[in-house]
Amino acid sequence: MAESDVDPSTRTIDELTDEIESIDDPETLEEIYEAETESQDRKGAKEAIEVRFEELENSTDSDEDDDSLKETREAIERSLEGMEESETNDGSSSIVEIQKQIHEHTPELINRPLDGITEVEQTDDGWKAVGEFVERRAIPDTQDILGRYEILLDTSGQIHGYRCLKRYRRGDTTSME
Repeated sequence: MAESDVDPSTRTIDELTDEIESIDDPETLEEIYEAETESQDRKGAKEAIEVRFEELENSTDSDEDDDSLKETREAIERSLEGMEESETNDGSSSIVEIQKQIHEHTPELINRPLDGITEVEQTDDGWKAVGEFVERRAIPDTQDILGRYEILLDTSGQIHGYRCLKRYRRGDTTSME
């Protein structure tokens, strides 16, 4: 597989970490970082890419490569700063901020580990998201019991409520509407 073919949205964080270990091109790492930021924006995946940058930075002997790595790292840091300031002028949160809010706060609120966010939608009153939470782990994991929860947030991203929509086995192949 070519280095530029790494699509972070199709890999788990562990798979992505393994893939980037073989990448020595800072520009390719930057492309992967930007793709991760635009798609799932997982903190662990971005940290793995940053660690790989540091490894390359520490192992590089030539000044030209050092400069390239530093420029790439600075670009990533600017990108992160921009994301932190991504609130719109009217005080409402962006979809990225809503996703972060859900990842950070709903597992402790619902008292279950978040398996994934399947839907985020802006409404007249704020935001509505649907997340899947592991209700009960099982072996094999296709027998895990998952719960689909609707999470309601205001325009600033504060969680105002949630409810369980459905519980099902991970391996259940019936369609969900």
